[in-house]
Amino acid sequence: MDSIGDRIREERERIGIKNQTEFGQMGGVERNAQSQYERNIRCPDAEYLRKIAAMGVDILYVVTGTRATHASVLSDDERRLLAIYRGLQHDDKMALSRIVSLIHQATV
Repeated sequence: MDSIGDRIREERERIGIKNQTEFGQMGGVERNAQSQYERNIRCPDAEYLRKIAAMGVDILYVVTGTRATHASVLSDDERRLLAIYRGLQHDDKMALSRIVSLIHQATV
């Protein structure tokens, strides 16, 4: 049966993070806790879910098994870029926005 742990693992792999240690750190937990979440031994708390949502994880899907509408219309590449973008500091986001605008203007 599809469980929260199965869906956490599926989302971790979907956004391109292969190891539990790295993903757990991004969610604010140790590898052991991440492993226990994925094996349905422990349930993640709201803070962990908030942090992994910021990386591009579809939390609605993790909790309910139903994909969020916005997640289903993005390609895997778009989701990866969005996850990276969400992890940037404000100034870096602004710089990236300027760069993307310049590239877009040059191609129009």
